[in-house]
Amino acid sequence: MTPTAEDLWFVPLGGSGEIGMNLNLFGHDGRWLMVDCGVTFEETLDGNEVQMADPQFILDRVESLVGIVATHAHMDHIGALPYLADQLQCPIYTTPFTAQVLKPKLREAGSSEDKDCPTQGTASAGTIQSAVATDYAFHSGNQWPAHRDRRRNRSTHGGLENRLRTSGG
Repeated sequence: MTPTAEDLWFVPLGGSGEIGMNLNLFGHDGRWLMVDCGVTFEETLDGNEVQMADPQFILDRVESLVGIVATHAHMDHIGALPYLADQLQCPIYTTPFTAQVLKPKLREAGSSEDKDCPTQGTASAGTIQSAVATDYAFHSGNQWPAHRDRRRNRSTHGGLENRLRTSGG
């Protein structure tokens, strides 16, 4: 199951249409981009239980995963990343605030990702759009190139502000 150059697949592994455990994939030309990787909290007779979407589909294709976009710092969007980052072995793109929330969680979970988050451009979170991010990730080797700001007719950097690198393992 591999998307071709003519395909743009959306594969919701969790959280679509509900609150919690967001994990969505966009597939194009044999590559995948993950958007969010969160958890949800289920109240049971034994107390609260933490649940996440089953990541096996993308773990089976991890060599084709070009990156993860963490849209914001809510646990239903980033809560599973500390436990999966080492297995996913790809860059995590996010805003400065989300990076500051995520970094200690990665360290606390024992992830090998405890390094600095290099700045990746100066775009605000408002400039991040799934379609643009998907297209750039697939067609530019994980680089986020400049794009035209149509409102001001000038070039601006289309990059996300932070890029967390996982070191594999």
